[in-house]
Amino acid sequence: MANIKQALGGTAVVTCTLASIASYASREATLVNNTVNLYLDSELMVKIQMSAIPNGDIWVLLSTSVDNTNIAYPATGTDAAIVIPQIDKIGGESPGQFHAGTDLYVLGRVPCPTSLTATGTVVCNFGSIAAILGGNLTPYWAPVFVNAMTSTFGTTTANHVIWYDGVYATSV
Repeated sequence: MANIKQALGGTAVVTCTLASIASYASREATLVNNTVNLYLDSELMVKIQMSAIPNGDIWVLLSTSVDNTNIAYPATGTDAAIVIPQIDKIGGESPGQFHAGTDLYVLGRVPCPTSLTATGTVVCNFGSIAAILGGNLTPYWAPVFVNAMTSTFGTTTANHVIWYDGVYATSV
């Protein structure tokens, strides 16, 4: 009799230009297409470089789509600047709930310790995307970054990375 175990599909990079995002500005990533690999879940991690000693928070929301055409409001599914309404309410919201005035899920907060240097980087593992979505990964999804700090993100594109590992079941 075979045993079913969890396996990782390998690390993939999410397309999103995080360099120089201004204070209180937001950016969405290009949708991740899960219709080929059919992962059961994805584990998301981010690395973001600061341009100054952090003062405030970085929030990550989650955009979804079932058909790559109808995308959670106000996202477009592309690597682009995005206006997120009511960003002042994010801090009082919980992971898994919709952000006020949008169809975007709250994924969580990237902790930015004030002990970090002006050009330091923060790394955050958000873990399961499917858990935020109630247990099932949608065919298309993308993180949306909200810079709620008083400074911009670092200017070097290579110092900002968003990646995920797809999770699937295997028989051994």
